[in-house]
Amino acid sequence: MEQPKAGPSLPEAALTGGMRPLPDGRRHPVWLCLALACSLAGLVISGHLTFRHLGGTGRLTALLTPLCGAESAACDQVLASRWGKIALGRVSTPDGPREFAVPTAMLGLLYFCAVLVWYLFVGRPNHTGRFWHLVPGLAVLCGLGFSAWLVYAMFAELPEPCPLCLVAHAANGGLGLGTLMLRPRKPHAAVSATRPPAAPSPRLAVTGIVLSATAAMLVARTLAYDNVLRARVSERARLAGYLQDADLMAYLWRRQTPRQIPIGPDDPVRGPADAAHTAVVFSDFLCPHCRNLFRMLEEQVRGLPGVTLRVVYKYHPLNRGCNPNAKSTVYALACEASCAAEAVRRRQGNDAFWQAHDLLFEAGNRLSAGGLRSIAERVGLPPAEFEQAIADPAVRARIRETTAQAKELGISATPTVFLDGRTVEAWHRIETWEQIFKTPG
Repeated sequence: MEQPKAGPSLPEAALTGGMRPLPDGRRHPVWLCLALACSLAGLVISGHLTFRHLGGTGRLTALLTPLCGAESAACDQVLASRWGKIALGRVSTPDGPREFAVPTAMLGLLYFCAVLVWYLFVGRPNHTGRFWHLVPGLAVLCGLGFSAWLVYAMFAELPEPCPLCLVAHAANGGLGLGTLMLRPRKPHAAVSATRPPAAPSPRLAVTGIVLSATAAMLVARTLAYDNVLRARVSERARLAGYLQDADLMAYLWRRQTPRQIPIGPDDPVRGPADAAHTAVVFSDFLCPHCRNLFRMLEEQVRGLPGVTLRVVYKYHPLNRGCNPNAKSTVYALACEASCAAEAVRRRQGNDAFWQAHDLLFEAGNRLSAGGLRSIAERVGLPPAEFEQAIADPAVRARIRETTAQAKELGISATPTVFLDGRTVEAWHRIETWEQIFKTPG
């Protein structure tokens, strides 16, 4: 007579609610759903806490912040504490060695992401493939230990626990339960006799490991990039705020030691020789900011009451063809434009140079090789003479001379303007010039 099949033991039946394993040893899908739901919940909460730690904002942040208590003080205290980050060592920076640390919440984010991808892609193991369940099992075991340590630290070391952190740790506990219950059992005798193939297969399991690790690394890389980008935006905003402070810009100008910048008889000069102030400008005719600087000098600075100014032009084309000190070639015709202006100066004199100067800036990015000849002709230099003048080796030598001066002064960008031997920051604001001339050095 057939013997009745033994049912689950009383404790197991109480835990599983009568949900017995499938014939091949895999557990009921409800435990997979529990693991997926807890992984997703932990992922969302850890992501929120990570973005909050890094200073990010968004709809999710606004939605979850009220759970952190009044004005989210509890979460902020935990994130700002020594438990809110994991130190990985020290790195060298221009300001000296600094601690390199990652937010604790970010480790949770990567952990939940990796486990979620594993269960989505690999799913439930059967008895034959039970070895592969060690992968999420060991990961979750380490995660539970880490959670226990952090929960102890919150209650023992901090004045108030973080409610969202506790929810994330509770989700990790649910993940641990789901992972435990997904451990496959022995299959039915009839199934065992047929020796079913392993689920997951070795290929699927290895692919799952790779995908989980890749997903975690992509999340980490995205967060790192986002953090760097946010830091740069914040730094630019802070710098923009400094540049708006005319008093600060004037103070920075005054505290510099004046530099001795050579001004030779062949340097193009505009303005009276006995002017009270001299502005030396290292510039590129194709640079739009350089055009804006000269408009500022001619249209606004010269009009300030009691200000007399002479302007000295120094070639600094951003093209490695004639300027080996340039970091890269930014403008294709930069060398040709500078050489054209120098050729005009050598043949037609200082006044013709400044006429060509204005026409070159007016042309801007519409400049062409034919346009250079046209500009030279407009200032009185016929095309044949222009071609002969621009081919003179002395023209290129002159460009190399001024770019060498720029290198000695540490100049790498255009425009760079020196007023009475001191560099002027925030030159684009007339308030800067007004403040400098009010309290000269």
